[in-house]
Amino acid sequence: MKHRPPHRGRGLVTRFFVLLVPLLAVLLGGSLTLPARAATIVATPTVAPTPTTLPKPAYQAIARQRSPIGDNFSQFYADHQGALWLGDAITPEVLTVAGVEQIFQGGILRVNQNANQNITVLPLVPNLIQAGAQLPLADADDGPTFADLRALSQPTERVPPPWWWQAGNSPQRDGIFIPQGSRTGALVGHYIPVVFATFLVTLGKWQSFIGLPLTEAVPMTVIMNGTQQRVIIQAFQRAVLTVNTMDPSYQVRADDVGADSIAIFGPPIAAGSASHTVWTAATPTTVLVGPGSQVPVTTFATPFPVTLQGDSLWLSGVLWYHISWNNLSGTRDGWVRADQIDTQATGGQGTQIADLGALSPYLNHLAQSQGSALAVEVAIPDADRVYGYNTNQPIVMASTFKIPLLMTLLKQVEAQGRSLNPTEDSLAQAMIEESDNDAAAAIYAEVGFDTGVNAFLQSIGINGITINTDGFGYSTATPDAMIALLKALWSGHVLSDIDRQYMLDLMGHIAADQQMGIGPTAPLNATVAMKDGWIQDSDGWVTDSIGIITSGSQTYLVVVELRQQPDENTGWQIVNPLCAAITAAMTAN
Repeated sequence: MKHRPPHRGRGLVTRFFVLLVPLLAVLLGGSLTLPARAATIVATPTVAPTPTTLPKPAYQAIARQRSPIGDNFSQFYADHQGALWLGDAITPEVLTVAGVEQIFQGGILRVNQNANQNITVLPLVPNLIQAGAQLPLADADDGPTFADLRALSQPTERVPPPWWWQAGNSPQRDGIFIPQGSRTGALVGHYIPVVFATFLVTLGKWQSFIGLPLTEAVPMTVIMNGTQQRVIIQAFQRAVLTVNTMDPSYQVRADDVGADSIAIFGPPIAAGSASHTVWTAATPTTVLVGPGSQVPVTTFATPFPVTLQGDSLWLSGVLWYHISWNNLSGTRDGWVRADQIDTQATGGQGTQIADLGALSPYLNHLAQSQGSALAVEVAIPDADRVYGYNTNQPIVMASTFKIPLLMTLLKQVEAQGRSLNPTEDSLAQAMIEESDNDAAAAIYAEVGFDTGVNAFLQSIGINGITINTDGFGYSTATPDAMIALLKALWSGHVLSDIDRQYMLDLMGHIAADQQMGIGPTAPLNATVAMKDGWIQDSDGWVTDSIGIITSGSQTYLVVVELRQQPDENTGWQIVNPLCAAITAAMTAN
């Protein structure tokens, strides 16, 4: 028995109320007489069905799936009233050798991304007829099948136009006749009655996506919900239209030929090449170690460019892709559901955000072992990409607060049209290189305490830093905020070139006893601009390390914040291996 999807049921419908009783009389045999051989459906097909004519349960399971309409087809669907004849999307967009395809209940759409980007509707009905698909027409529970359309779709079944029909007449009044050849000098083809013609006209250029008629409109008896129903069916190249003459609403329905095609022939074969770049979805996408696995590799929070590896798998009605992605110096891979992949380049705009697992499994393991006590973020500004763990969690800043403090001073001095005076220069050097707290207190007072620093942060759009007015060392910051601050410093969009270089030089000459975390674990011969901080608060010790590292031609930003430790040394024993793991992930081949 044929499965009928719960929402669409016997096909998506549009209501066409036949207001004139004579129209129904004409359609059912008044002025229009259907050929005698078309009035009764022969139960036995004239061609023996092949083994592929029976629906396969595994394929039917796929046909029951539902997916969002893909970006490649959403505009076409809206422009051509897809809800009336295509219905719901069954599969996600699938990359095939012929292009990108998506199967709907009522058909298959395809776009060739390497050519003119035109969308075509695949002609499914001739294939279903030729295969003798043993699936009831009219999306009924039982009754005539596609095999019964074989005889009706032969060229010998074409008929002359009705006597009343003339080219140019109103389809809503006289129907439509489509010439498809001649016989003994007379024009023959297929006549589309008013009820179907009216439906087609509402679709616009219907021949381009419904196609030519393959049969006449013929009456048939089917079983629906356990009762006999009298329907009229007409097959086209890309659709089968039906109307139930016993239903007072007299609704025209498009059969689920897309679902029927899957049930007989299976889903499209995914054939993306190993060099094809796609993007993860705009919603968080979890990559797994294998199809259907429960073991995560990473989660991409925003669209992220990934590469298809060329292998895919349909599993329990779901298509899975094998993907990989590149970091600065390494490649990771995993499996993701096809409905979490975007084939259009527009999916890759904006900052690319992933968790630490996308960068390094070992680094991710170290981070997760610390739970909520740790927050980490690594950014590659040139690629507009970040990897993180607990990136929205505020942690006490300790002496890393001195970075936004000095930036505030330099910006205020620039606004005054001058450079730092000798006293300010001396204080700045002591505050950054030696982490002198008295020097920091003097600068804090000069810039206007928390008011001045907050004003600067607001002016450059930095959120996530909360100043503690009882002691600036106890101010808190999220990794997101500190990465944004380091990116603003690195980019040169906030400070003048001279002041930017001045500050980076100070951060590059940190005293040896002030270098923890990033400093001793940075890549060999790298340029490092950094600041560490440690302090004891009510929950234990905090150890923070932030910085800008340039190794070769690549620059990356690092923020590591750790809290709730029993002592300072324990904190650095956790932070240092983390920073070393970041270095390994960013530089190892």
